[in-house]
Amino acid sequence: MGTLPAELGNLPHLVHLSFFNQRDGSDKRPGGLTGSIPTELGNLSNLEQLVLDGNHLSGSIPTSLGSLTNLFRLSLNRNELSGSIPTELARLSRLHTVGIANNQLSGQIPAGFANLPLARLSLHDNEHLSSGLPSGLGGDGKLRRLAVSRTDLSGELRPPPDKFAAGVSRLHWHATLRAHGQRLPDVESCRLRRTGRRRLCERPCP
Repeated sequence: MGTLPAELGNLPHLVHLSFFNQRDGSDKRPGGLTGSIPTELGNLSNLEQLVLDGNHLSGSIPTSLGSLTNLFRLSLNRNELSGSIPTELARLSRLHTVGIANNQLSGQIPAGFANLPLARLSLHDNEHLSSGLPSGLGGDGKLRRLAVSRTDLSGELRPPPDKFAAGVSRLHWHATLRAHGQRLPDVESCRLRRTGRRRLCERPCP
């Protein structure tokens, strides 16, 4: 075990930072990083990928990460992070992949996420994430994977499903989410939170 040194923020030419610890969400074996994510990582102006999956990182996601204007991939899955998702992340206009599943996050998904060119958004297993998905999320047709099972999200998927699902090929969804009361077409799999079972669906998917 160890911690992320704040001195990493003094490497302005760093493009890819990865401390990936391969364990599943139930693995309690020692190993991996502990402590918090240093705010100094926000100084890495050329960083394109930040991958810290499978560690024991705690505390909040630093708002300073909203300064990483070249960031393409943010992957913080399977940690012990808490607090809300920083609204500052919605400023990252190049952000393609966000993975913050299997943490202890709470609050709402920033509305600005609907304006990002996201292809993959994984939020599942954050039981205190609440409210609905941002209006317009997936409206640009680029979203390919959305995972929100085992959260406290509810409400409707917007925009209407003919536009939303045109791009989505894999959807892990919460049983209380609805798409304007209609069926979601072009979805390959659904996972319903209440039963934990997966259903492979032909189109349309009930």
